[in-house]
Amino acid sequence: MTRLFKRLSALLLLASASLFYLPLTARVLWDSDEGRYAEIAREMLELKDWITPHLNYGVYFEKPPLLYWLTALSLSLFGMNAFAARFWCATFGVLTVGLTYLIGKHWKSERCGLLAGSIVATSLFFFVLTQFLVLDMALTFWMTLSLYAASRFIPERSPNVRRRFAILFAVAAAGGLLTKGPIAVVLPGVIVMLTVFYTRLGSQIKRTPWKESIVVFVLLSAPWFLAVSLRHPYFASFFFIHEHIARYLTTVHHRTAPVYFFIPILLAGFLPWSVFLPAVFRYWLARRGAALKRDAVGALLLIWVVFIFLFFSLSQSKLPPYILPLFPALALLTAAIFDEAFSEERLPGWMRGGIIALIALFVTALWIIKWPHWVPALNELPASLAIAQSGWVGLLLGLGVLVFVGIGGMRRTVPGFGGILLVHVLLWSSVASLASSLDAYYSTQRLGAYLREQAQPQDRIVGYGVSYDNRLQTLAFYARRRIVVFGDAGELSLGLSHDPEASQWLVSETAADDAFRQMAKGTWVVTDEEHWNHLVSLGLSPAFERVMDQGRLRLLHHL
Repeated sequence: MTRLFKRLSALLLLASASLFYLPLTARVLWDSDEGRYAEIAREMLELKDWITPHLNYGVYFEKPPLLYWLTALSLSLFGMNAFAARFWCATFGVLTVGLTYLIGKHWKSERCGLLAGSIVATSLFFFVLTQFLVLDMALTFWMTLSLYAASRFIPERSPNVRRRFAILFAVAAAGGLLTKGPIAVVLPGVIVMLTVFYTRLGSQIKRTPWKESIVVFVLLSAPWFLAVSLRHPYFASFFFIHEHIARYLTTVHHRTAPVYFFIPILLAGFLPWSVFLPAVFRYWLARRGAALKRDAVGALLLIWVVFIFLFFSLSQSKLPPYILPLFPALALLTAAIFDEAFSEERLPGWMRGGIIALIALFVTALWIIKWPHWVPALNELPASLAIAQSGWVGLLLGLGVLVFVGIGGMRRTVPGFGGILLVHVLLWSSVASLASSLDAYYSTQRLGAYLREQAQPQDRIVGYGVSYDNRLQTLAFYARRRIVVFGDAGELSLGLSHDPEASQWLVSETAADDAFRQMAKGTWVVTDEEHWNHLVSLGLSPAFERVMDQGRLRLLHHL
């Protein structure tokens, strides 16, 4: 049996790697996050500056450098392409699946670990973020490593074992701090303290040699913060106050949303397993009190999910990926009820209800694909392009309905879980293949590749009236050039404010018309229909050749 479980655990990691790595080249890099982080890594290689991150060749201090360093490494090994840029997100996804398995194995059983790893790997939002170059999958890995370490040292009686996992906790905290900032230290630290208080294991934890852990944490995380602060004295204030405290407590970053914002994100993102969440919550609420106090790991997982969800729900700045770190813990709580159900031959009622809910969701999705005109948003570009090419998705949805009806009729737990797993591996892979149909609207890859070939070294590339933050992040990466911004500086503001040549790279929107009249011949301009019409109204259009279009953007060349 032990050998069988080892083979199954290896199969889990191999299947997860196949699911995560194979679609990485299905589309080019998209704006805005992917273009931003790929370009920062590329500029690290070009400028040979591993201390100061740069974006569009100006200093950029919104996030720490660990993922930039790793992405720069993969770009140098695999080339300047989408696979290399996304490699570490898929890798951290596989590693997080492995950690989820290990937590379940040591908490309950090998089977629970396998179920939990399978659940998190096939959760929609988790899978999606293995396919995007963003920081949240790396942060989720480090926080899951913190969760694993805490799950081992909190209930552990041996001082030597507690010491090893306390040091591992420090390594995870340092990795998270260097990936996205203090949140990776604060959240696991507070959750551990709450768990220790709830389970009344404080006296045991006090005997853990935390001094060694603190030394390890400081040695790993402090050098970069010291080096960058010595080079840029304004770094600490901007990074810790503006980018973290102000982001959480104020609306300065303009990412406000209602307090219930993450409820639909969680329900949609944890599909297909979110249909079983009512049963999961009933199960764990029934175990509150003395039973949960005796289950320190169960208490840790429950507090982890609830605290992270509430913490970000109360934040004044909200983005969907923020709650990704709770997915592994939620997968473990969900796996626990499936693990118990596997001991029964017949399908439990809560599982039948979940399968019926999945059938309803699949039928609804099929109806939308067949008659998209009933949903106005799907009749507009670029959504209509994806719908037009969704034939394989429709076939898989139909197959899924048949599979769910079949496993419901079988009334067996193991085939039920396996059927859900298989259908969604195929479905998510098929959905990923549709992404390339949206490349023209979410990337400037074609424009950038053309400019890299055609623009002369002395030519300037101008983004006119198009938000650099939202729509031109990939242009610098694919063109391998700095972009002149005519409009709002956005997140380039810090870098430009410390650039003595800022006036050459930023022109306010009010001064843009005069700048156009004085523009040197040979300049390339990326703009949109609205601003092209504005140039026509000013009589400036004859001076420009319309070279090519990509999505809603136009590339112009000053004659």
